[in-house]
Amino acid sequence: MVEVNCWHIFQSGQLVVAIGRARSIEGLRIVNLSQNAVIPQTQVVTDFVAQEGSSLS
Repeated sequence: MVEVNCWHIFQSGQLVVAIGRARSIEGLRIVNLSQNAVIPQTQVVTDFVAQEGSSLS
């Protein structure tokens, strides 16, 4: 069981990494989820991902 407490999230990507540790949706519990816990990626990260994705083709 993975419990993700969103109260302490302060960086973009933390929520995704924490959720990714669960092996199934049944083994995931998310507490204290709020709009403040969902932090968008910075433009630098978005540009990097877009560039890497185009180089894989």
